[in-house]
Amino acid sequence: MSLSALQTADFVLRIVTITELTLLAAVILRARPVGAVYRAALPLALCIVGYLLAPVLLHRSGMPQLAYPAVLLAVMVPTAFWYFCCTVFVDDFRPPLYAFGLALITAALATVGYFTGISGALDTIDRVAQAAKLLWLAAAFYLVIRDWRADLVRSRIQLRRLLLIVAGAYIAAIMIVELFLTGPPSAALELVNTVLILALVSICVLAMLTIDGRSLLAHIATPVAAGAGTGEPSALAKRALEAMSGQRAYAMEGLSLNRLAQELNCQPQQLRQVINTELGYRNFNAFINLYRVREVAERMALPEYRDTPLLTLALDAGFRSLAPFNRSFREHYKVTPSAYRAALKSS
Repeated sequence: MSLSALQTADFVLRIVTITELTLLAAVILRARPVGAVYRAALPLALCIVGYLLAPVLLHRSGMPQLAYPAVLLAVMVPTAFWYFCCTVFVDDFRPPLYAFGLALITAALATVGYFTGISGALDTIDRVAQAAKLLWLAAAFYLVIRDWRADLVRSRIQLRRLLLIVAGAYIAAIMIVELFLTGPPSAALELVNTVLILALVSICVLAMLTIDGRSLLAHIATPVAAGAGTGEPSALAKRALEAMSGQRAYAMEGLSLNRLAQELNCQPQQLRQVINTELGYRNFNAFINLYRVREVAERMALPEYRDTPLLTLALDAGFRSLAPFNRSFREHYKVTPSAYRAALKSS
């Protein structure tokens, strides 16, 4: 295939991919209501569109200065990927303030790197921007892996595997190639890249276009209220609740889903389904931490624990350190443990 034929095929496939992403965005925006997971997919789709447009505008338009918006969006793909992972895998996720600052720094590095590249200056800043992108990707990978074993939502576990093996690995490969590539990539390499992106985008679009409760992301995005199970709880659900409230299983050192399943003489998958569908929890750690913080709160109200250090109470309840205890306590009681204790002493 000649060079012009390769470039033409590449351009056509880029337009097809952009059209698919635009269609997906239109369907998401028209859906009512639109969950946070779907909203998080929009900036990722926009950044991928920028990634597809950037090389065309840079190397084929004859006006590389006009490519800046597309280049900026392309650089922000790992940031958008991190935000999407956070929204999917962290229930009730709210971006911390430092994340906005880091995103602005990444965008600033990309801007400086872009204009120094246009002027023919050294590309050191551009390589720093590439390193920043790798850090965003590493943070996303960490998030995907961190609570894998504690996740109780089957479809979310499947998505973790898909993102880690397919999407994440592919983005990492692209970024590594970009980091060490000198000069524009060959037309054949661009075409292969575009074909793979089209395949991935097509799979994602087919999985997400049905926003009616049957799609993969719809199952992930739908929260289940605690105690959502209907009818009489199963025998396993009763045993799990008894192990928590009656036997203080949550205080066991190194308690995990597999270990609790052993204690209850059942399969981990059975226990995962019961805690998720009958008891209404999406994460095993959230399930056991609720009992832990309740115990600490109850003990703080007792005279004999009035001056017991919070760390001692937290460790005795099953927490491994103070940080997760403070975070879980604030999630459940909307105040810090210290403020909660101070309010008890003043009442």
